[in-house]
Amino acid sequence: MNLFLKSLGLIVGLFLFSSQVFGQVQQKDEVEISTYIGDVRSIKINQSQFNVNLSIDNLAQLMNGQSLTQPNHIQVTSTSEYQIEVVASSELQGKTTTIPVNTVSIIPSLGKSSTYGNTIYLSPVSLSTNEQSIIQSFSGDVLRTFDVSYHISSWAKYVNDNPSDTYRTTITYSIVAN
Repeated sequence: MNLFLKSLGLIVGLFLFSSQVFGQVQQKDEVEISTYIGDVRSIKINQSQFNVNLSIDNLAQLMNGQSLTQPNHIQVTSTSEYQIEVVASSELQGKTTTIPVNTVSIIPSLGKSSTYGNTIYLSPVSLSTNEQSIIQSFSGDVLRTFDVSYHISSWAKYVNDNPSDTYRTTITYSIVAN
């Protein structure tokens, strides 16, 4: 009988073990993932165009002004609506005299690597020491470039009071939420 109970115990044990190992029901559990894209905004000036040099070298340029277009001058990335603002740090400073900075115009246009489909407003402005909006976009852009034309108006009226000189100011472009 002892052998019978031992054999019965062994059979029951094997049955319970096998039902746990081979008869298990597969279990599942889930996880939810969420990601957040924050307000990402970036603005870069084309590195080869950090210095914009406009020269007035002849009578026609003195009377009519002078322009220089910088292709793909501004590169923008934004995850939401944005605007680009421009401001001059000062009037155009020479060694001994100044010329009003509003004699320089900024004229934006769409650059080469831009996608067309978003509503974008481009606003030419005369430079100022106050911030002004030159570009408004009503959606985000992964990568968009803008050409910028710099135009000096006629400087004929400044000839008598301003000697031949290099007149400078710093222009700052910034990207802000629209």
